[in-house]
Formats: sequence, structure tokens, C-alpha cells
Amino acid sequence: MKRVLSLFLIICIFLSSFAIVCAEEELKGTVYLFGDDWAKAWGESLNGFMYDPVRFKNLAESGDLLTRVAKKEAFSHIKKGDVVILSYGILEKDRPSDKNAEFKKALEEVTEAIAKNGAEVIFASVCSTMRFNTLTGQMAETKNFYTETTRNFAKSKAVTYIDLAALTATMATRAGSNGASSIYKSTLSLTEAANKMCAYEVFLALNEIATVRDNLKISLSRTYTIQPGEWNKSFDVTVENRLTDTFAVYAKGGVGVACEGMLFDDGKAIVTKSVNGKVNVSFTSCEALQITPVFTFNANAFATKDTPFKATALPGEYDITVRKTEPLKASVYFDNYLIASNLDMPGTQQVVDAAIHTFDRYHFTGGEFNVTVKGLTDKLDFIMLRESNIINEKKPRIFMGGDSTVCNYYPLLRTGQEADGTVMTGWGMLLEKYVDARVMNLAASGDWAENWLINSFPVIEKEGEKGDIFIVQFGINDHDKSTVEKMKASLGEMLDRSVAKGIIPILVSPQISAGYGWGEEGDMGKSDGGAYSEFFDAVRLLAEEKGCFYVDLTDLSSGWFSEVGRSEVYKLYHLWDYEKNAPGDMMHLSSRGADAMCSFFVLGIRKIIEANATDKWGNTLNHLKIW
Repeated sequence: MKRVLSLFLIICIFLSSFAIVCAEEELKGTVYLFGDDWAKAWGESLNGFMYDPVRFKNLAESGDLLTRVAKKEAFSHIKKGDVVILSYGILEKDRPSDKNAEFKKALEEVTEAIAKNGAEVIFASVCSTMRFNTLTGQMAETKNFYTETTRNFAKSKAVTYIDLAALTATMATRAGSNGASSIYKSTLSLTEAANKMCAYEVFLALNEIATVRDNLKISLSRTYTIQPGEWNKSFDVTVENRLTDTFAVYAKGGVGVACEGMLFDDGKAIVTKSVNGKVNVSFTSCEALQITPVFTFNANAFATKDTPFKATALPGEYDITVRKTEPLKASVYFDNYLIASNLDMPGTQQVVDAAIHTFDRYHFTGGEFNVTVKGLTDKLDFIMLRESNIINEKKPRIFMGGDSTVCNYYPLLRTGQEADGTVMTGWGMLLEKYVDARVMNLAASGDWAENWLINSFPVIEKEGEKGDIFIVQFGINDHDKSTVEKMKASLGEMLDRSVAKGIIPILVSPQISAGYGWGEEGDMGKSDGGAYSEFFDAVRLLAEEKGCFYVDLTDLSSGWFSEVGRSEVYKLYHLWDYEKNAPGDMMHLSSRGADAMCSFFVLGIRKIIEANATDKWGNTLNHLKIW
């Protein structure tokens, strides 16, 4: 009897779980579009806003009428959680006005049927036809019985109504008679850009509906192939200027790319202002360009430490850029996930220009977001969101965690001409010089493994994708702020959680510094790390236990330094006090020292690749190209 009862309970639990799954599936609505010629055209652009195009049905047809909708087979499949967009009125406008009663009846019947099935309806007007009045410089909005009937009906039923007629008329008025070709391909058809803007207007309405919101993304980028012999290009962004006057320019195969009205170049894209409704780009050579609207949120003088900066954005995959002018160390969190670390930390240089940092390919689900700043300052100039690069093949991403010997210092540029023993530099700053990858250096001065796991690692777990690489180096600050056991446990947890996401972890032991464990003055022998040696050895032992990739920077650096000699290491690789002509900071790295450490690390990676080595989980590093 007990076995029967247990079996019955198991079946009940299974059926309950199945019912919950079915209920969740039911809430994942499909978007249906029924309409005529205009809707068919902008419906193709609307498809580009969908993460899951299977859940969007563009059923608009040339020559279609509203009275036919309820008779279509697809109409019978509409269910709870779906959204039905209706856009009619172009063909009806040429019919006798007494047919308007038939149109009204169709509106009632179709809307009632949609509601009965538990779906939601959206009405979108037809677009305005090209009737530009050269005397007034205005675009006449298309008016007919059917457009006005739909508008009034939607208002009476409290149904969402999208006025594409007014939108296109406004766009054409802004373009002027000479710019009408940017909106209209012919009297009764729109350009690709204008159709995309109409689709975007519909997308905004869809974004308000919870049952389909997780099916949407923003994709306003436009891509252009550059023809041989072209040295510059002017792109009409009249349509997009309705949203923003700031744009990002991504270049494929670009050499000498520059923009009129350029704001900054963060090494990934040029951010520029439009000039008279155009983005003007020049180049020495280029294969293709991507023009992407940039959404800027002014956070100047906003106290983000006490009260988070809040704003809203649409769902999408974004590169998120932050800028901070105040030269004080801070970390920036987007929705409580770290996106910039050690921002504006000056090291030994005076920071003159604002620090700009970009986090690549952050997936945002849409709606409200918050930004907080933690550190010695809480002020940001701005936050920018731009759609990620889609014209270039995605490079591997490298996330870096670590301490002051790894982290960024501002200004970021290191020319290689810095005087020996000057300019504090983290070796992680220089890694992009050696590898063909996007490096996101999230290391922070003064940090240790346990603290970094709590405050910084979560963004890697959230954003990391299969094939991304996670490099982590700790052991110096852990000596004072933690224990060997806690450090190993924290690093081990990072490894386990990385592997669970398909991210490839690489453990690195800290480099030897003249500030600890070298022995007697003038000693040319290898340093054992002194009091830090137990922590450095623990990193190696953890790598052996876990079976992950490992670069022994401790051994590589101490071997090299023992050949160079202690006095030379003081003057070349650490920070020399030129006024006193004596050792200065013997813990941190000079520009030359960081470059040496980075080259040692890359040497370790090169050996792993050349050996075609695999880690415990079968990963290789063969997809990582080293310059």
C-alpha cells in the first residue's frame, strides 16, 4: 500500500510540474502581424527585433483587407499570451465611403475574437503617403475614413494604437522636400531605414507587453559594404536622429578611420555626433562599416554611492561605456554587476583626460537599470549603451581578476617609450597587445581572492559564454587579509563556477617582486617569495588539484630576475625614485616591468597551445591567437 501511495505522489508531482511548464510555455506569446502592403514591408524589419523569430509571424499580404483576417487559418491558432497587430487602411481608402460600415463591423468582430482567445490586440495605422507641400514645407498626414475609424475605435476600446501615419509625416517634414528620398522609395513605399523606424515604433509598443518582452531585442544598427576606391562615406541618419544624435561607428578591416564630430575612440568603436542629420566617415581603407545609435545617460555630479543612478533601456546585447573625470579610484556596477574596475586609478601619472572604459557584450533584459559607483569617488560623467559589434567576427573574450600588479591604471596608453622604472602599470593592461581577443581587466588594487569572488566575479558568471577565458591571479594581498585555506577555497569556487558556464579558467601565480623574499643585497639567486611563498605555492597546488591551465609567473619572473640581478630589477622593473636615486616602490611594476610580466604570461600560454594541451574538462586554448 505504501508503494502504491508513493507512486501516486510521484505521478501527482510529475503532472504538477508538467502543468507548470505548460503554463509557462503558454505565457511565452507569439506575435502575429496581419496587414497590407505597408505592414508587410515594415514587418520584415520587425523580424530583426526578435531574439526568437519563430515566435513572430509576419502574415501581412499585398492587397489584403481587414475583412479577410478572421477567415485565415493562422487566425484560429491565436491563444492566450499572444499579441495580434492589425494594420489596414491603404486599400480601403480607395473604396466607396459607404464601405466604412463594413470595416467597422470587421474591427468589432476581429477584436472580439482575439480577446475571446485571451490574446492582446495592437492597431497600427497605415503610413503617410508622400504628399509634401513645398509651400508650407510640411508633410501632409494621410487621412481617410479607415485610418480615422481605426484610431477612434482603438480609443473607445482602450486598445494600443500606433500612429505610423503621424510618425512618417513627421519624419518626412524633418527631411524636407530635398530629403524625401531618405523616407520614401516611391509614393506608396518607404525606404529600408524608414521601414525600420516604423518597426521600431511597433517594437516599443510590444516591449510594454510582459508576455512577449523576453522575445525582443533592440537592433537598430545599419551596415554598409565599402566599395574599392572609396575613401569616405556619408550616412543619412535622419530617421535615427529621432532617437539620438550620438552614434558608434564600427569598422571591419578599417585603417585610418575618422569621423566628423568625433567624441572619443575607445579602441572598439568611434563614438561621434551626427552633423546635419549625417554621420561622415573617412578612412584609408575599409571593408565595411556599422552605424549604431548610442543611448547616453547623463550622470554628471550624481551621487551614485548613496542613491543608484536609474534609467530605462530596451533589451539587447550592448557594449556599455562609462566615463569618469575625477581622478580617484572607483569601480562601477551595472545592476549590481561589476563592469569597470580601478577606474581612473592614476598610479604614478597625473590623469588629465577622463577615464573611459567599455564592457563588451553585456546582455540586458530591458526595463529599468541602476548604476552604482564604489570607491574613493561616486561621480560619473555618463553611461552609454550601444549595440555590440555585428560586422566583425566575435573575438574570444578574456576576463581578468587580480590585484594591483594586474589591474588598469590611467591613462591606459603605454607607448613603450616610458623611462625605465617609471609609470605604474598592471600587466593585464598590456595583454591585448599580445593576443587577438577582447580583454576585460576587472582586477583591482588591494584586492584579494575572497573579496573579489564576492564583489567582482558574479559578472563573469552572468556574462561569460562557452569559449571565453578567465585569467585569475591572487596571493599577494591574501597574505595580509586572508589565509591560504580561504584563498584556495575562493579560487576553487571561481574555477568550478566558471567551468559550469563553459568558461576556460587559467590560474596564475603572482610574479616575484623585489619588495619581498629576495635575500641579501646583490643576491643573483632565484627568489623564493619569502613570507609570500606559501600563498604562491598554494596557487600551483590548486591548479594541480583542479586540473586547470596554469601559468607559473612566480617561477618565470624569478628566473629572469635572477639573471638580470637585483639592482637592475630595482631600476628597470619596479618604480625607481629618481630624485633620491634610490629604490622607490619595490612591490609594483613599472611600464617595462609590466610588459615583461605580460610577455612571460604569454610565453606560458604559447607553450600550452604548442603542446595542444587540454585541461581536466577537455578544453584547449587553440582558439586563442597570439600575435
